[in-house]
Amino acid sequence: AEADFAAVKDGRFQDTFIGISHYNHADPTCAPEGSSVISLISLAHWDYADQWGTGGNLSNYQKNPHYLELKEDAGDQLIAQAEKYIPGLRDAIKYKEIATPLTNYRYTRNPGGSIYGSEQSVDNMYTNRLNAKTPIPNLFMTGAWVFGGGMSAAMMSGRNVAQMAGAFLDGETPADLMQPDQNGGEVKRPSSPQPDKKEPLIMDVNALNCHDTIAGMPVIFQPQIAAGLMADIQFHVTGEEPGSYFLHIENDTCTFVEGVADNPTLTINTPSAVWLAVSRGELNGQMAFMQQKYTVEGDFGLLMKMSKMFKSEQSSSQVVD
Repeated sequence: AEADFAAVKDGRFQDTFIGISHYNHADPTCAPEGSSVISLISLAHWDYADQWGTGGNLSNYQKNPHYLELKEDAGDQLIAQAEKYIPGLRDAIKYKEIATPLTNYRYTRNPGGSIYGSEQSVDNMYTNRLNAKTPIPNLFMTGAWVFGGGMSAAMMSGRNVAQMAGAFLDGETPADLMQPDQNGGEVKRPSSPQPDKKEPLIMDVNALNCHDTIAGMPVIFQPQIAAGLMADIQFHVTGEEPGSYFLHIENDTCTFVEGVADNPTLTINTPSAVWLAVSRGELNGQMAFMQQKYTVEGDFGLLMKMSKMFKSEQSSSQVVD
């Protein structure tokens, strides 16, 4: 990691990591038939080569010959690195665009041309970032500075806030939409009459073992959050209580199954003690993941969604907080 960061600062993009995205895989219509859209991405430092050869003078920087030279060199380095995995890529390119931190600043005004919002440190990620709700009634925030960085995370942030706003307009008043009144209490937006609901079961997670904790997750499953999701969440538990279990989610229902799913959407590999601590609220699930106390494979976005998908209405505790 330190070597990667040093390479980024020095503009040695052939020596640092690279992300390769093939957009045709998600949308075959994004390029003419027989062609593909490929994105190559690496981190880059705002102050590289005295702010990319501009000396800090950003007036018409995009026409600065030194800037254009550095920009083209950065693109060439990324293409050369990508050719290790995609031989012949350079000769197949029909059109290319190269962006730098200065490009990002020009179009987004993000300080330093940041593509990931504020600092992505362990203590400033996921639930520790800015909250989507605000003290101002009816105002929600979205974007890379709220949920996370990059295009995908910003899109997910927009989707989540759109769902919150939609629920608010429909007269629903989930806890996330409550606003403090002038006396410090909580006031709810008036809602339309709701049909009687069965009182959900209450689990004493402190009395459960790891198997029973996972088996009880369907009890606190929130179908309105799942919103038509079909997925299998696989757990491979090690330590004092080893075992393999999965949760099958379909048609707004969640079922606990012992064994291994054929094609899990998300796989969580965890020591039993870690998952028990997360379930009891003794350990922040997302921070535990960042500290590599457990590992995941598959749909990382689903992991982030679990904090709201499995949540007791009687308690503020969550499965993955």
